[in-house]
Amino acid sequence: CNINGKTLRAEMLAKNSFPRKKTIDALKKILRIKSPLSGGILQKYCEKNSFERYSLETGDHLIPFVIKRGTVPGKFRLLLHPEGKAQLTEAEIASYSADGSTLAICDLFGEGETAQQNIINGIRYQLLRQLLWLGRSLPGEWVKDILAMVNILKKRFGACEIDVTGIREAGTCAIFAGALSSADKFTVTAVDSPASLLFRRDSIPSFRG
Repeated sequence: CNINGKTLRAEMLAKNSFPRKKTIDALKKILRIKSPLSGGILQKYCEKNSFERYSLETGDHLIPFVIKRGTVPGKFRLLLHPEGKAQLTEAEIASYSADGSTLAICDLFGEGETAQQNIINGIRYQLLRQLLWLGRSLPGEWVKDILAMVNILKKRFGACEIDVTGIREAGTCAIFAGALSSADKFTVTAVDSPASLLFRRDSIPSFRG
């Protein structure tokens, strides 16, 4: 893996440009994305602590999310934490909504309300293995969730301007989603996310997984 990684890195750094379609197709292949999530049924639940509560049924799984209304019409921020929305503190939520944005905070696939119990080797070990057996990947599932959420916010919530703010691994997946999105345009803010996973031991972030 280390030898192949160094070779791949050298090849990438030697390039001056990347063909758009070929690069997007390569990214989809790496993420194991065959097709985006299609449609979705929006379910609304009772409000709690000034948060509107929803879920998006994709036909494949549920995406639970909450909405905290802002003061600027049409301005939205999709806020993503790699371990689920419950990990965000009140101070963080207040900070990310300080610009008047309406916050949409969701649990990405396998996290938060959709997490499964792990009894060995880290918080995502079993889920990662199960997805790989099925020809899927966790980053790919997160990218599809992000694109589905951006789409529903524009269609059903009146979002005109969306910033997808992802913390750590979620920020990396938000960047991937931005690259793959064709119809729905949005900006991305990656918070404490790796700029690059170089093939050196000291360059790999100490994320749990």
